[in-house]
Amino acid sequence: MIEMRKGKEMKYPVPFLCALIILFFGAQTGLAGRPNSGYPKVTVPVIRVAILKGLRSLDIHGRDLSIRDIRSFQNLYESRTPSRVILKGEGNGIRVAGVLHKISLVSVTTTSPVLMINGKTYRGKLEIAREQDNTLTIINELDIEKYLIGLINHEISSAWNLEAVKAQAIVARTYAIFQKYKRQEDFYDMVSSVLDQVYGGTLSEDERARQAVNDTRGLILTYKGNPILALYHSSCGGRTESSKYFTGEDLPYLRGVSCQFCSNAPNYFWIYNIPLDKLAKAIASDGYRVGNIIAINVKKRTPSHRAYEISIVSDTGTITIQGEKMRKAVGYDRLKSLNFNVSIKNNEAVFMGSGAGHGVGLCQWGIKGMADKGYTYKQILNYYYPGTNLKKLY
Repeated sequence: MIEMRKGKEMKYPVPFLCALIILFFGAQTGLAGRPNSGYPKVTVPVIRVAILKGLRSLDIHGRDLSIRDIRSFQNLYESRTPSRVILKGEGNGIRVAGVLHKISLVSVTTTSPVLMINGKTYRGKLEIAREQDNTLTIINELDIEKYLIGLINHEISSAWNLEAVKAQAIVARTYAIFQKYKRQEDFYDMVSSVLDQVYGGTLSEDERARQAVNDTRGLILTYKGNPILALYHSSCGGRTESSKYFTGEDLPYLRGVSCQFCSNAPNYFWIYNIPLDKLAKAIASDGYRVGNIIAINVKKRTPSHRAYEISIVSDTGTITIQGEKMRKAVGYDRLKSLNFNVSIKNNEAVFMGSGAGHGVGLCQWGIKGMADKGYTYKQILNYYYPGTNLKKLY
């Protein structure tokens, strides 16, 4: 579920798909030299995912491990047998297997199918960067299809109707392709959390996830030839939200639709109580001046009934806070969506709401409901992203 990071549609000087070809395959296509014969076959894009951040140390297990300084190509550690290596950010370098090297970026490769990092296994290769505070950021670089197989069971359940799982695979692929291009100047394309998409390595892979990914290999959603910003969320509570109220841009394929398919979602209805003093403290931590709260009112709603502006009356005056900022201050896992009513009872704010997540784009529990009713993945995607088309990128 893409929860907190807000993306925007971009305006490109050249068609997006052409730019993707340049980005992924330029050397083969004659852009960096004429191809030998005919137009080349497009290969699977590689995705760079920040799987861990803020670590003081890192425990790596693998067979035939090789650790190198990326900038100098110096070999820092090599083993031809199964081994364990500890890495630490320290001083102005990285300590590898007890030896401190004045470096900031290393690669880790193995001849075995997976590497174990702090107890979890991942495919592909790793890059480890030392940040200014000496913490470590770990980047997993792997092909997008393998990434998707490790994503499915963290976003939904592969046990759902296969049409729903296929829809999730296509949406996640589209989102990843979009972000890869958008962030091509960054060190990585995405993080492995609700900031982007939840990815957990190989431990959650299974045959149904693999089948859904393989059956939709290379398929992405496009609008006027460009990959879309394929936002999605857990459950909408009856109607999806327009991107206008989340990203600030009115995207034609993200204007919101009625959804009667997610009523079996575990958070379709929810209640959250918070003491008024704790709520005031949470809001104040975001820079607002709030005293003892007297009243809370939803001042403005979006067309989907979500709280857009909230008025808070306290003994120091009245403030207006955007719904999204309120949700962030209180906690996304507590205030599960902005589709709520709020009242005060016994010195507590009582939020009664429906749905979970920002509500924009595809409703994950909605696709389960649609698939269970016999809708195909193509029909599901057309419903939540009207006006889009499927395109096979590779």
